[in-house]
Amino acid sequence: MTLKKTSSRRAGGFTLVEILVVMSIISILAGLALSGVMSGRTSGEEGAVKYNITALVSAVEAYATETGDYPPSSLAAYGIRGNGVNDGIECLLACLQTRKHNGPFLGDLDPDQRSNVDGDILSKLQSSQVKKRVDWSRLNDILFEYCDRWGNPLVYIHSRDYGKQFKVQAGEGIILVGAKRDSETGGYFKPTEYQIWSLGVDEVNDEYGDGDDICHWQR
Repeated sequence: MTLKKTSSRRAGGFTLVEILVVMSIISILAGLALSGVMSGRTSGEEGAVKYNITALVSAVEAYATETGDYPPSSLAAYGIRGNGVNDGIECLLACLQTRKHNGPFLGDLDPDQRSNVDGDILSKLQSSQVKKRVDWSRLNDILFEYCDRWGNPLVYIHSRDYGKQFKVQAGEGIILVGAKRDSETGGYFKPTEYQIWSLGVDEVNDEYGDGDDICHWQR
């Protein structure tokens, strides 16, 4: 009977075409699942960076309330020069760690996000100058940076230095960055204050604060 013939065929197992179709479907589903996991992970990391930048901004505002100004873009303002890379964020952390003016102002900053990616260490003379001018609450002479979740230092620029170029670490290399402008108006974001941003997961600086850069004025 025809019914018996069909049952006999099915009993022999799947055909090669059927197996290939099933494997293709499994491969597609696995790819979609992995893409979702990676997207979720990136979204979580970006959220953590935004939180850390918010905490940093709160510390900067507290510092400005006590001192009357925001930290400068470089310790050169105090006669101290590092290696010329990541100057802004290094100076910012040094100022927030001052014991003067009711400091330190570290607040809720995540200590695990501090690093020394460029290996910048002060000489004994420079360290003495920092302790005299800034009086930081630190037990070593390392110029730390505050980094994002991808290991790159955040960028900090005081409004006095908008228009200038600064060297910052980006992945394995050094790039030049300047304060970001509004692509529509051509004016600087936060024109009388400061700018803080992360290069984002792609480690590329976006001139106008677009792309995947995480900027403090976009909170």
